Amino acid sequence: MVIIKIPRSIARPHVVRIKDHFRFYGRNSSGVHQLEVEDLRRAFLESETLATKIRNFRTDRISAISTNETFMPLNLGAKIVLHLIPDSSFELGKRYDFGKEWISDFPPIYFYNSSGWSQRITFDGIMTYTGNDKEGIVYYYTHVFNNGILEAVDAFSLQIQGEKKIIPSVGYEEELIDALNKYLYSFKKYQIELPAWVCLSLIGIKGYVMGVNEFWFRDRKVYPIDRDELIILPIRIESYDLPVDRILKPAFDSIWNACGYKQSLNYDENETWKRKSR
Repeated sequence: MVIIKIPRSIARPHVVRIKDHFRFYGRNSSGVHQLEVEDLRRAFLESETLATKIRNFRTDRISAISTNETFMPLNLGAKIVLHLIPDSSFELGKRYDFGKEWISDFPPIYFYNSSGWSQRITFDGIMTYTGNDKEGIVYYYTHVFNNGILEAVDAFSLQIQGEKKIIPSVGYEEELIDALNKYLYSFKKYQIELPAWVCLSLIGIKGYVMGVNEFWFRDRKVYPIDRDELIILPIRIESYDLPVDRILKPAFDSIWNACGYKQSLNYDENETWKRKSR
């Protein structure tokens, strides 16, 4: 007997091919069965619907953040947005109980740069945040929806320095790696099912350049980002054992591409992230 485990997939249903014969199988309370035409039609439709729901959710949230339609006013300027979206989040009735310890499990993005943070329950889930209380402005927040979707926003790190719009080439990658590592650890703790999609977006980013050491790159032409939003292609996570720096590398490479570089310069030949002075 051969047992093959097929992970939950956005491209389901999966086919079993033996020579020139193709069979689709499903599982229900009675066990494994071969899918009929109506079953196949429904399975393909659900797969397309899931992809659409993920895309629409992300689009709606980016729009809300861009127009500052959030629970509290965000700091003005460019923002980094990280979404972690499990496939299972859109299942009817899906809801997680985060208990009493969630405050330390889902801190704001870049939490270690803060002496503390605030928290609140929202209509949609749970939230931690930090900012300027006197002005009522939020710099960072992490919002975990009841269905398991996580949204983390940094509205501080991409501040304009004088007249220069600079992406901190080392700092933002390092802190995203650390934050995602923390969030995945918490996902596993609360048994939030994989696979999930990592979606990284930069908004209000037009005119920014990658911050690198001008001594080493003084002869290189500078290419400012030519659009207001960088919506990076989603990255799929199927295991909690994957190194987070490798998960995020394609997203980082895309941002460096937008600034005229072939790839992120913070990885070694083994595609391992290394802190370097840029």
